[in-house]
Amino acid sequence: MRGMRWAVMVLVASFCLLGLFSASSVSARTPASASASGVVRFVAGSTREVCQLTGQTDYATGQLTSSETQTRYGLTAADEGSSFEFDGNLWWLFGDAIATPTFKGAPNTKNRYPQSGFYNDAIAHSSLTTPPGTCPTLDFVPQPSEPGVDPPVAAGAFTNPTLFIGSDVPVSLRTNEAPEAGIEVNGQMYVVFKTGNEKTETGNMNLPSVSTESVMGELGSPDILHFEALYDLSAPSTPFTAGAKFVNVALAASVANDGYIYIWGAGPTGAGQTLSGTGGPLYVARMQASAIGGIPGPHNAIGQPPEIDYYAGLTAKRKPKWVSGDEGDAVGLFSDKPADCMHTFGVQWNQYVGKWILLYDCRESTPGHPAGIYMRTATEPWGRWSSPQTIFNPKPDAKAKTGYCYFIYARPKSYTCPAGSDNARLQSAPSPGHGNGANGTYYGPYFVANWTTGHTATKYARATSTFYYTLDTYWPYGQVILHSTIEGPKPPKAPKPGPPTCKGTTCM
Repeated sequence: MRGMRWAVMVLVASFCLLGLFSASSVSARTPASASASGVVRFVAGSTREVCQLTGQTDYATGQLTSSETQTRYGLTAADEGSSFEFDGNLWWLFGDAIATPTFKGAPNTKNRYPQSGFYNDAIAHSSLTTPPGTCPTLDFVPQPSEPGVDPPVAAGAFTNPTLFIGSDVPVSLRTNEAPEAGIEVNGQMYVVFKTGNEKTETGNMNLPSVSTESVMGELGSPDILHFEALYDLSAPSTPFTAGAKFVNVALAASVANDGYIYIWGAGPTGAGQTLSGTGGPLYVARMQASAIGGIPGPHNAIGQPPEIDYYAGLTAKRKPKWVSGDEGDAVGLFSDKPADCMHTFGVQWNQYVGKWILLYDCRESTPGHPAGIYMRTATEPWGRWSSPQTIFNPKPDAKAKTGYCYFIYARPKSYTCPAGSDNARLQSAPSPGHGNGANGTYYGPYFVANWTTGHTATKYARATSTFYYTLDTYWPYGQVILHSTIEGPKPPKAPKPGPPTCKGTTCM
């Protein structure tokens, strides 16, 4: 993030208004173990909905949500929803949060804390003791009152996280600019924010609405969700252009007891390195957890990143090749057919099957791989990644009660809704899609950080695991939680017993 750019932005604003480390404590409850061999497969038909996460009413059931976010925190709904463990709670990162018009009698949209118009996201937490499969109750950090402000701020409504370089230079967190992934290191919260959306930062509505860079932030003031911008994690050579490869990201601690944090990333680029909301390849990098804070910059200037190693392919001996300092050297981990489609995604180490699990939304549809949420698995953070398996297909599924017509709105004639579904109720739900003739959609498969269950393989039974993840639906605006089950290879067959061995009158 170049200092001149942020100086210009502030001037315009003034006028316009999962592993364990011995030395460092990185939150992740995963074994420092090796991997399992063999193919991990999705158990067909196992994907089911758990609940709707944000909002007041669960539009699939017509019942109140567990969190009742409108009446409790003045939040109509929010986008995305990645999660991570911090300070004994599960923390949730949301983008483009929609505030209710009022909250407890006070205006709650145009007059929010802080008075800048730079921010519209939300961060919540829930209990780590919530059993997997039970919808969590979200508690948002409430915004403070601001005495003397007229009209008054709606104290107690959810607050928007803020990101500052030093004490005075704000980083834009407006539409499609949001907190992406978080991790705890030595008791501190670190969050990667995506930003650099030229459309919202300049007001030019003819531009694509995509973020073009990412920033590492450290939580400084938990009571108001104030983050300090530490350094650019990923940025193009020219502002607002393609080139950054780690804009949408996932973070996880190494499971090899080597002190690394792995960073998987995708840029806002499609074919020809043009800006695109449909994404491109997936990349991976790593940094030492102890160095995550980077190198501080001077007053009101952003700092420098720590040494970051980018995966640049395999050596002749099939070992990973790491290159430091230039994300341009990073190479894609695999290719989707007919085109790369990496957009939003989640990555998690699964201790039960001994694999890294990757989930991502892909609109490509090929024989055997219908469009939907894809899953790939790998033994190492860089691969080799398996072929994709579709674990969620958005077509209406009457047996599972999933997809369009059940929790994603389907416009008339796009799908035939099964008996028992309630597409009309979905149509009435809040959504930016009202008036443009669009369907709902699907994206943002982020693992619920501490909910994965299962058992490891034995000589008699294969390993199995059920994991939980969010899925954004756009219409209704917000996300649902789904669960899917996977299983490892069959255990080897026990050898057939041979003839008994006898000695005298005793046979074994």
